[in-house]
Formats: sequence, structure tokens, C-alpha cells
Amino acid sequence: TVTGTVTNWSVSPLLPAGLSISDTTGVISGTPTAVVWTPVTNTVTASNAGGSTNTTVTAGPFVHFLESVLGDFSGTTTAPTSIALGTSNKTLLGSVTGGSDSADYLTFTVPAGYRLEALTLRAYQSTDNIAFIAIDEGATWTAGQTVSAMLGNSHFGPEDVGTDLLAKANVAGGSLAAGTYTIWVQQLGAATAYGLEFELSALPAGSTFA
Repeated sequence: TVTGTVTNWSVSPLLPAGLSISDTTGVISGTPTAVVWTPVTNTVTASNAGGSTNTTVTAGPFVHFLESVLGDFSGTTTAPTSIALGTSNKTLLGSVTGGSDSADYLTFTVPAGYRLEALTLRAYQSTDNIAFIAIDEGATWTAGQTVSAMLGNSHFGPEDVGTDLLAKANVAGGSLAAGTYTIWVQQLGAATAYGLEFELSALPAGSTFA
């Protein structure tokens, strides 16, 4: 325990990049500058010459698009959840629970002068090691379950963390040109959390890509 004025505050392990703890108040503040895919539990200790006491705080995950904050991603083919990519890499953490919440539909636009170089699986948590992802052109899902109408599709699981799902889904050319697309993530089994990184690259000046 601490009796009297706290003279030192410390935190262990180190806080995610961009966050810091005040030496005088123990308040944790800042804006995360690095992606954190899973919650991190830190021990905060207050101490002085008479002793110390501690408590735990949990921070994260820190991603650009977090379903638990934004609300349930759309399970409707005609009204996908819109993801604003802009011109920099973006991260997303979503989940499908099976049953009535077995699918997520997400739409995004690759801006002119850029291409989506990779759609990398960064996290996968489930007792079911097989999920499904597919890609369609346009702001809604129009391909139905017709494989030939999709730009690409594939099963994926925990062994694919770090894998580019565009390549795994056999998307022509391995990347997506400027335009609007929709992703379908499906899980008919156990609840599954998945993390995706949209990796954009700028085209050289004067060049085109299709």
C-alpha cells in the first residue's frame, strides 16, 4: 500500500507506442501510433518511500476500424459496411459468430493513382480453423455464390496470418486497381475474430494500372 503522496508511477510492460503515463498523476494518455491487434494488460504501480500498490489496466486493440466500436458489420449483400481507406494503409478487426451473424460484407474504394497491393491477414482467433473470404467488384455484393462471378475467393485460417489474401484468393494480377470493391467474410462454424490490413501503394507519376 501507499501512505501519503505518491512519488513514482510506473507501468509494465511498456505501453503501446504513442501512449505514456504521467510521472506526477499516473494518468495514461496519448494516441496510439502502432497497430495493436489484441488487448494488452499493463500493471500500473504507485509508490513512495513507505511502500507501493498496483492495479491492472487493459488497453487495445488499436486498429483503424474496430467492429466492437463501430457496431456490427453488415451482413447484408445490398448494404455493406463502408470502409474509408483514403491513401494510406488501414487496419480492421471484425468478427463473425456463426448462426445469424455468419457473414460480414465490407465495401471500400481504392482511390485514383493507387492500387491495393495486398490484403494481409494479421489476426485470426477461433476454435474453427476454416473461414471464407471473397471479393466482388462494386459497392454491393452482386456475385451471389457464383464463383466465376467473383474476382477471387479462398478459405483462410490461423495458418494464414501474415498471408496476402488477394494472392491466396487468386485475384488476377494479385492486386486491385482504383475502383470500388466489396469483401464477403463467411464463418458458418464457431465465432471467429479476424484482422485485415489493407496495403495501398501509389502508382508512379504518369502510369496507369488496370
